[in-house]
Amino acid sequence: GVIDNGLMRICEMVMLVPGFYLLLALRAAFPPELSSVKVYMLIVFILSFIGWAGLARVIRGMAKSLRESEFVLAAKVIGQNHT
Repeated sequence: GVIDNGLMRICEMVMLVPGFYLLLALRAAFPPELSSVKVYMLIVFILSFIGWAGLARVIRGMAKSLRESEFVLAAKVIGQNHT
């Protein structure tokens, strides 16, 4: 529906950012007095926040393919509801 469509557009916008350029921009944005460990942890956190978009698209595709499976159709035929 509308929520699914909106979330996928957000995923696509997040996936538009190239990883290498993002790393360069992040390192330049952090103050130079931060230790290497803190910079590393911040970059890992930000990259993991961005990495969810690809996984979300894969899971959405799997859920949509399962929705069209024969066992789902059989459950609908015998009267099961969608919950």
